[in-house]
Amino acid sequence: MAALLRGGSLLRNAGQGGIFVSNGSQLTISDTPIDGSVTQGLFAFGAGSRVTMTGGSIVNTRRDGANQNGFGVNAQQGAVITCTGVALGGNAGGNAFTTTGGTASGCN
Repeated sequence: MAALLRGGSLLRNAGQGGIFVSNGSQLTISDTPIDGSVTQGLFAFGAGSRVTMTGGSIVNTRRDGANQNGFGVNAQQGAVITCTGVALGGNAGGNAFTTTGGTASGCN
């Protein structure tokens, strides 16, 4: 599945995670601010899952109630996240986190 999220959108104070992409889905995000999410601002999980974000920002991601996570970008299990011209900052756990073969490029 492929989707597109374009400028003019604003994702603010999203409960348990901002945007989640999994099971080989693909998402293109353009000029969209993601602000104040809990645990992850942008999370991709699983082989074939791919997110491309151009412009916009991922900021102020908060840790959960157990004081864990708080990552701006999190790629796991072979997922790929590519950022171009994305402003990252104020994310409690750091701007980018990858594990078990996940890749986050340009997301720092």
